[in-house]
Amino acid sequence: MEHTERYGDIKTLNSVIDNIINNGDTRAKQVLAEYCKGNALILLPLADDSSKDVKCNVVYYAEGNESVLLKLAADKNDDVRECVARQSQGNEKILSHLAKDLNPSVLIAVIYNCNGNNNILSAVADTIGSDVFREAHKHDKAEQYVKEQLVKAGYNTSEQALDKDWRTRELVANSGKADVETLKKLAHDTSARVRLAAVTNCGGNKDILLSVSKDKNDDVRQAAIKQANGDKDILNAYINDKWVGVKLEVMKQSNGDTEILEHFKNDPDYSIRRFCVIYARGNNDFIADFINDPNTAVHEEVARRCGGNYSILKALSTSSESKVRLAVAQNILGNEDFIPLLLEDSSNEVRDTAVKKCDASFLSLALSSDFDNVRAIAFVRALKENVEIRNLNNMIVTDESFIVRYSVANLPVSVIGKELSKALQNDPDVTVSSTAKREAVGTEASLIKY
Repeated sequence: MEHTERYGDIKTLNSVIDNIINNGDTRAKQVLAEYCKGNALILLPLADDSSKDVKCNVVYYAEGNESVLLKLAADKNDDVRECVARQSQGNEKILSHLAKDLNPSVLIAVIYNCNGNNNILSAVADTIGSDVFREAHKHDKAEQYVKEQLVKAGYNTSEQALDKDWRTRELVANSGKADVETLKKLAHDTSARVRLAAVTNCGGNKDILLSVSKDKNDDVRQAAIKQANGDKDILNAYINDKWVGVKLEVMKQSNGDTEILEHFKNDPDYSIRRFCVIYARGNNDFIADFINDPNTAVHEEVARRCGGNYSILKALSTSSESKVRLAVAQNILGNEDFIPLLLEDSSNEVRDTAVKKCDASFLSLALSSDFDNVRAIAFVRALKENVEIRNLNNMIVTDESFIVRYSVANLPVSVIGKELSKALQNDPDVTVSSTAKREAVGTEASLIKY
């Protein structure tokens, strides 16, 4: 005990201990408590020390000695009593005594260490409900804070569900400890927050979900329908709801059931109709009915969700809206007979997308396009994919568009070949020629390296 060496001039061990207890500094007393192996004859005198730190060390090293812990359970210092509660796991005698404490931190320590003992939890509940406790804490939230811990510990949730404070009732609903009957009551609480918590935590109980279908709060109804999981009874209970959030959840939870989705096909809100297409999950017989929808966003979604269906995409390919035609181009399979229309579309984005996605058999047509970008993309694809096109190199070199020759010049020599590379190195446009030379030098350097 290095911190007690200064007391070593005293000859007997007992004298050393007495000297530390009566005259030692705080650290020496702490060390003595640590090394006395739970000896009550040493710890009890130390329990009377004026230092909180010494008394807390006594608690830590009491090794469950009940006489020592009981003595300190009555200590005037809050921290000491809290230490006792934390070091008295499952000790009903000590914790029952501390359950009457007026300090919230002590009570919470009791709750956490009583192993769910209902008698102790009940005693804590009586304490925080007493006039003495409420008077002592009338300017803070101590009562509510301790109640929260009682609820989390699962104490008498059916009784707590009747608490006058809505926050306690909400805690019960969120605790995961409340039984179905308690949740049924809370699902019809006067507080919307309590009802929402009860519904959210009901585990999909059908009776509860059906019972709140007419709740005045939108969030409560939405929380309920989110748990429908395809149940037709629940879906039909909410199918006529006016709130968009509930409508969307009904469709989502329908799992693609067209009988449910049919109800929303002509909804006045285009976003509902759009999601109707989304939640149809690729049912093209159902989705096709939206081709004549008056809203462009719905048409776009039809093109995206039809899985490349030929008849649907062809019908939409002549749309007056470029966004719709772009969605068509983005979802073609590549061999559709309406692709030539897309290649000559008035929108740059539609044309570029079409030439990128079309089958290689359409590249010859694309190479004769009046649009520079279409030709550039087609030439690059033809070279990368080794598409056999007569006089391809000559067509590239003689193309009047800078963007065509420059796009090809940016390709590696291994793709375009040495003959075309040399021709482009002699291009009259300095940008094209320098780009082709850079690629050629890069290729030679790579060959030298290996």
